[in-house]
Amino acid sequence: MVTIAPDFAGVANLSAEYLVFITLEGDCPGVYITNKTATSFEVREVSGGKSNAAFAYRIVAKKPGSETVRLPEVT
Repeated sequence: MVTIAPDFAGVANLSAEYLVFITLEGDCPGVYITNKTATSFEVREVSGGKSNAAFAYRIVAKKPGSETVRLPEVT
């Protein structure tokens, strides 16, 4: 389980949908994200694997108050 830093959680609305991008830093057949909450998420290896590969991650979330703001359509 990865606990999201409180300072980041303070500037992102993690109660709304957010994305997590994983970069593996070792040999592993693949991973996926599950159990996303406003304070944490889990990274699991595919097919129940048990490797111990390190990874880096990046969270993309909307800023509080801008969840429904869209860029204007360009024609």
